[in-house]
Amino acid sequence: VSPINYLIEIRLKRAKDMLKNENLTIKEVASAVGYQDAYHFSKSFKKLYGVSPSGVLPKPKN
Repeated sequence: VSPINYLIEIRLKRAKDMLKNENLTIKEVASAVGYQDAYHFSKSFKKLYGVSPSGVLPKPKN
């Protein structure tokens, strides 16, 4: 794994944890892990995990 790919994986792992456990928007999470563009963040996330960031958001309780 190249250094840049390692960094991307670390950022996206942190983002996945944030999406699951914190009440933040995808745009806020993208910015927090170093992405300036939520679209690029979403593409990178889906490429690594096979699901969009919205797919890991907690389901609302009824």
